[in-house]
Amino acid sequence: MPDDAKQVVLEYYERLNRRDLAGAGELFGDDCAVTVADSRLDKAAYLQLLDSWLTGFPDLRNAVEEVVSDGPAVAVRSTWEGTHGEAFAGIPSTGRRVRYGSFSFSRVEDGRIVERHLLANLFGVLHQLGDLSFRPPREAPSPQARSRDEEQPPRTLAKDVTDAFRAVPSGE
Repeated sequence: MPDDAKQVVLEYYERLNRRDLAGAGELFGDDCAVTVADSRLDKAAYLQLLDSWLTGFPDLRNAVEEVVSDGPAVAVRSTWEGTHGEAFAGIPSTGRRVRYGSFSFSRVEDGRIVERHLLANLFGVLHQLGDLSFRPPREAPSPQARSRDEEQPPRTLAKDVTDAFRAVPSGE
């Protein structure tokens, strides 16, 4: 396993490109904190999120465009590309190719990623899939929940995009 922070992060991307999610997970510290858009995830939740992307886009590949590192800090600008072959974020397979950019910042200690911040163009993905109507699946609300929902402000696109990052394909 690489010790250099830049090499650890690049190895993470290589493992994802090989669809080796377990191997990619080995590069994260047990207490790794990951922030995706505005959502904070633990290691298990982040790996579940990655699995939803790899499932929804079976040929998803990442091209690292630029890497800047300084000691334990590594910033990456990359482009992802793949075919929507399975359900993703509640959207049935479309067979469409998508291409989107992402930026990440990782901090590495003792050869493991211990902190990660990620911002990807999910709105662009949804646009390319032709479905901007994403709404996370919900169970039928109880009468009490309905009245609470009525008191809530309307949903925003930012909230929907954040929820989409958290979504796991339903498998339908």
